[in-house]
Amino acid sequence: MPPEIISKLAAALAVVLSRADVKAKFAGAGAKVRSAGPNEFAAFVKADSERWAILIKERKLQLA
Repeated sequence: MPPEIISKLAAALAVVLSRADVKAKFAGAGAKVRSAGPNEFAAFVKADSERWAILIKERKLQLA
């Protein structure tokens, strides 16, 4: 995806996530709203994937 599109989407998402009603809706589901830029989000996904991959290998988990 072109970087300018990613930037526009990230900016629009940050605006929506800053709204009180949106924060309240997430809070009602037990979630906290935290806006992150595309690079921070990519780093989070990478780290989370690596963490789960280790667990899956250690526990020898498989899809049924």
